[in-house]
Amino acid sequence: MLFVALLITLVTDYFFSNFLLKPFYAIIDKKINLVNDPSHYNYDNIPTSTDDFKMLDNSVNSLMKKINNLFALEKQFIANVSHELLTPISVLSTRFENMLNTPEMPVAHENKIYASLKTLNRLKLVINSLLLISKVENNQYLKTEEISLKEEIEDIYEDLEDRIADKNIVFKLALTEDFQFIGNKALIHTLLMNVINNAIKYNIEKGSIEISGEKKGTSISFNH
Repeated sequence: MLFVALLITLVTDYFFSNFLLKPFYAIIDKKINLVNDPSHYNYDNIPTSTDDFKMLDNSVNSLMKKINNLFALEKQFIANVSHELLTPISVLSTRFENMLNTPEMPVAHENKIYASLKTLNRLKLVINSLLLISKVENNQYLKTEEISLKEEIEDIYEDLEDRIADKNIVFKLALTEDFQFIGNKALIHTLLMNVINNAIKYNIEKGSIEISGEKKGTSISFNH
């Protein structure tokens, strides 16, 4: 009888504790564990009649608001700094290019100017990447344009044809069809440009690049 009474007590305590702590577990699961991005956080209060749980819920909501504001400020700061840095870099690049047009400039000076221009171009690429990340995070690239994968690759090939010829690389476009879809044309172009650029950069002399793809349901398998 003692064992049965103890077992009933433990089971009753277990279910009663779960019932009392249900709002607490809901706050932990829905407000903390399932949150990956502060901008998509749900600020609705969890239903509960316990004042302590209400206070905890409001505290978590207040904390997430502060985190969300800090994330927004960081994104805005990156965008502003990137824009501000591009102006002096463009000015310096123009001045260096004008200096290269100076007649009878010593070769040593030309080499130093070329090295400086190279550094500025690398810095410009980094800043443009920061701007791109900032625009993506701020949902400025949610466009719905018709994109032809074949046309984009052909345009990129024309832009990079000199580099491909310099390394004697055989370029082959072997798509089974002209894949067309809706998306952001600028981002797709940048993505394909980076992929093909790396294929050229890390290829061997007299190597080859073959781009193929096939449609699998609603997705496209892209290989190079």
